Amino acid sequence: MIDERQAVLQLARVHGRDAQGPLGKPWGRLHGVTLLMFPGVHAVLGEPSDGTAAFTELCAGRSRPRIGAVLIDGHEPHRSPRLRRRIGSLLSRPELPGSGTVTDALQLVGRLAGADLEGDLAQLGAATLGKRKLSSLSRSEARAVELTIALATPAPLVVVLHEPFTAVGPIDGSAVRQRVRALGSAGVCVVIGTNTPRDVEGLADHHHLLDRGRLVGSDAELGWPTSGGGQILLWLEGHDGEGARSLASALGRRPELCGVAWEQAGPDAAPLVVTRVIDWAQGALAVAETVAEQGVHITAMHSEPLTLEALHGAAQVRRDARHDGVQPPLGTTEGSS
Repeated sequence: MIDERQAVLQLARVHGRDAQGPLGKPWGRLHGVTLLMFPGVHAVLGEPSDGTAAFTELCAGRSRPRIGAVLIDGHEPHRSPRLRRRIGSLLSRPELPGSGTVTDALQLVGRLAGADLEGDLAQLGAATLGKRKLSSLSRSEARAVELTIALATPAPLVVVLHEPFTAVGPIDGSAVRQRVRALGSAGVCVVIGTNTPRDVEGLADHHHLLDRGRLVGSDAELGWPTSGGGQILLWLEGHDGEGARSLASALGRRPELCGVAWEQAGPDAAPLVVTRVIDWAQGALAVAETVAEQGVHITAMHSEPLTLEALHGAAQVRRDARHDGVQPPLGTTEGSS
């Protein structure tokens, strides 16, 4: 049973918007989002127009909800400067302290944080920025400096990162992942807003999907792969649409797979079967075994990482199944012709 008292971050019926767009206009809005977030790494998936930028901005205490409440350790971050000092944040629009060099800014923050931020900047692969004037930094370079500061927040309760692997440079992505993983393991609630699922595969403990401002699912509701998921595409020999249909049906019964579809663009086109895999190794083996059992011939195979569109599709399948009063199986089969 989940103990709600252990939640670090709580959103209760939150309506809000970000101020990250041009001239402070919003990219997106949230509509009635309720969510408990516990220690660990949480990925909030969606485009800024779906509300990811609003979500991260509200969690960082940079803005207040229009309706509802955002609480960290039982308090509203936008009302408490003391609380915000324990929130590390990287948002779309960087806000760096001072007007001197990057080193000056890091020394200033480092004295307050009791940390060697210059060393952290070097460990994250951005040491070359140290002598630069803050005013000379590009947006991505400024975000690299702000990311360094966010990851070094003293005694953090929450660290909020908007697209920490996109438009941030120069930066060592693997070093960032190690820092994020260490924070989550230490009991910090790390929130990553991103529109790229592969950036958080193998990194996040929990996954939440936003769609046009509404929370449409978390974790098992999304059929999120536990390790390195994605899609496998199979092109069948000849023009046998019925063979593709039979193969898709057989693949849909495999528990290692999560979602199967088939299509044929025209009578003279090679049929295509697409399946989502939960784990690359197990999924590929299940596909190979099923292909052999069905006796079909494959002319080409291609694999690709999990996409935001695939997550939305899987979430819609589950919503439709619940609406019809059916418990959706792990291997849900969809077909088209």
